[in-house]
Amino acid sequence: MQSDRELGQFEFAGFEHRRVVARIAGGAMTSDAGALLLWHADRAIGLLDQVAKCFIDHRTRDCVVRSVRAMVGDSGSPG
Repeated sequence: MQSDRELGQFEFAGFEHRRVVARIAGGAMTSDAGALLLWHADRAIGLLDQVAKCFIDHRTRDCVVRSVRAMVGDSGSPG
């Protein structure tokens, strides 16, 4: 039989006679799915170009190494 920890259940110190339990029941998850979604949105509608246009760049042009667009996110492939 699996322990509570193996099942994704963690018990913490109680508070005012109450039991505090965290249960993680998300199944298989990935930490980069949001980035993948943003990448596809960018490819479809130019999302990052639109976000970059929201910023006013007050830097001296001769000193700029990376554009605002590059700092918002490059348009390379995911991963």
